[in-house]
Amino acid sequence: MEKIGFFRKLKKRASSNGPGLTVAVIAIVIALTGAAFAGSGSLTGKQKKEVEKIAKKSGKPGPVGPTGPQGAKGDKGDKGDKGDAGTNGTNGTNGTNGKDGEPGKGIALTPIAPGEPSVECEDRGGAILEEEGGGTVAEICNGEGGAGSLNPLPAETIETGVWSVSGTGAVEAPLNFALPLSAPVKAVNIFYGTGEEPPVEPTPGAPEPTEFQKHCSKESLSSAFNPEVAPTAAPRTLCIFTAVQSTAADFVEVTRAPGVAGATLAGGFLHLNITTPGTATGSYAVSGG
Repeated sequence: MEKIGFFRKLKKRASSNGPGLTVAVIAIVIALTGAAFAGSGSLTGKQKKEVEKIAKKSGKPGPVGPTGPQGAKGDKGDKGDKGDAGTNGTNGTNGTNGKDGEPGKGIALTPIAPGEPSVECEDRGGAILEEEGGGTVAEICNGEGGAGSLNPLPAETIETGVWSVSGTGAVEAPLNFALPLSAPVKAVNIFYGTGEEPPVEPTPGAPEPTEFQKHCSKESLSSAFNPEVAPTAAPRTLCIFTAVQSTAADFVEVTRAPGVAGATLAGGFLHLNITTPGTATGSYAVSGG
């Protein structure tokens, strides 16, 4: 048999080192494998007894030894295959459009002259705030001057000032009233001239006086300017004088706001059209009341 042949080779090699070593080696192998060869005929009777004796002394296998140290970390494994792409989610529904807001409405300011009929202001004058499309929002009335406040320019009193502007074409010069008026100046009560127009003479055949001559006059053309408002002028009449020696300028209008003719309680803007480059100068006079 295969096992017997193996031990015969083992016996032959070990016998060259003496019979004692042969018996010891065979006994160890038998003890480890648990094989019995008593009847195999490969050992002598004496050797069989020695083998059995050694095998009995070998005892049972000892307990399992402690766990050895952890081995070195292995190499990193190959990268796995890429997973399949997920499915796309469904599109959300579009939201509904919001409602358009209501169009805004503008506010218009309409002055109320003293003495004009008014629900709230009686005869004091003021202004009416009106919503675009109709409907009064509120009436703002002129108040009475109190201690520490600027009282309006009294009636039959004249306030004067000067103006100057440079450029060519459409220009504007501010008109600032040092003392406020009691009400705005209407466009029909604003006049423009040099002050050198001939006086009005109520004689037969005399030229018809201009509106400026009827309402405004000027005593001199000195550098100090001394404009006046004719005694017959209505309250809150604004006379604008231009110096004859200054650059020629054509009068356009006086506005209190863009596109709104007239002057406010505190003044306005004089609009001129200068035909020759240079500086235009002049003065103004406004009556109270």
